[in-house]
Amino acid sequence: VEKTTVVRISKKDPTELVRFTMPVSHLPEEARKDLKKYCAEKNYENCVINEDNTFTVTMKAMTHDFMLTKIGMQVITNVAKVLDMKAYSYVKDIDSYNDNFSEITLLVDGENYIAAGNRENLLVHVGSCGIYYQLYTVENTYTCRVIIKDASSGEIIDAKSFEQDNYGLKS
Repeated sequence: VEKTTVVRISKKDPTELVRFTMPVSHLPEEARKDLKKYCAEKNYENCVINEDNTFTVTMKAMTHDFMLTKIGMQVITNVAKVLDMKAYSYVKDIDSYNDNFSEITLLVDGENYIAAGNRENLLVHVGSCGIYYQLYTVENTYTCRVIIKDASSGEIIDAKSFEQDNYGLKS
């Protein structure tokens, strides 16, 4: 007897408004002078600069979903670029990542990774990519755990978590 799995797809109202808040440092200087124009260019319904050095964007749910898809593809591209960088020649592949990029796992040549003097740079780069995606979500605390696995053995040889909120990096 085969088991049947029922998957329920929730349908979000595409016209529902979504609000997310980001550090004002992610708002281009020229946009701060003409928020109305900036909103129109980005398909935002509204954009407000807050007193706490953040800004809040309001947009339709469907537009937000499309934006997150585009940003997600940028994140994957930016993480994958390390595969072609001579500085990180020990990186062999992207093993996995989850849907909000709060966890990204890379496969490496373990021996060369351990011997490398630029491991921290790699971890920061990949962690920053995950956090960049999360800036555009409705969450206001962003975390990315970068896991490094030996490609041959599958053993985890390094891991570091990065955390940020709208006021800066915490770790």
